[in-house]
Amino acid sequence: MSVEVVTILVLAVMFLIGTIRNVNMGLLGLVAAFLVGLFAVGMDLDDVIAGFPLDLMFALMGLTFLFGFAQQNGTIDLVLSWSLRAVRGTVALAPWIFFALTGVLMGIGAIFAIGVVAPLAVPFARKYGINPLMMGMMVVHGGMAGMLSPLSVYGIYVNNFLLGQGLGESPWALFLCALAFNTAIGAVVYLVMGGRALLGRRVSDGVAGVADAGAGGGSGSAADGRVSAAGPGSTTSSGTAGAVRRRPPAATW
Repeated sequence: MSVEVVTILVLAVMFLIGTIRNVNMGLLGLVAAFLVGLFAVGMDLDDVIAGFPLDLMFALMGLTFLFGFAQQNGTIDLVLSWSLRAVRGTVALAPWIFFALTGVLMGIGAIFAIGVVAPLAVPFARKYGINPLMMGMMVVHGGMAGMLSPLSVYGIYVNNFLLGQGLGESPWALFLCALAFNTAIGAVVYLVMGGRALLGRRVSDGVAGVADAGAGGGSGSAADGRVSAAGPGSTTSSGTAGAVRRRPPAATW
């Protein structure tokens, strides 16, 4: 059996164990790497350890740790609140606000930015009559627009991979290509999936006038205690409201 087939089988077993059992996938990957390297490939222990990407590990650990602090101390919630205030009642800007917010969070190393923003964006879309699918796609493409920034986990990984393959390092070119491509897709999604219908709409539209529903069916004044009722095809009556005394219920034994 070739090394490639053994590696694929080990990966399949690793994902199966990680799915069935509550075991960290990273730890399983370390064990699988040592097993495959030592027994299937025939590498020395020093060679296996030398292949471990320490730079990438520390970058991932530091960025994830930093984002964990930002999430726990309320920084992410504050950024979300500021972003929603930036809409200023204009519904048409809301998808782009969530697009930009997800991109910024992903760009600074928040690898779970889509999972953080999407549960806020989709209920917002339903509340104000925005296509939820369009809002979800804007969040996803916003995250993909910022995922290859020089500070993000994916950007660091891809740039290290390019350096390892001798293709040179170009972190800003990589980031700008992803940003431009996903922004263009976001614009198409916005226009095709109902974004043009949102132009000119505000958050307050459709809210006013609820209290007027059923108006004209009656009127009253608590100041003078008089009540009148009128309607189409009905008689008009008036009178003075007064207190109604209720007789206590008869006792039963």
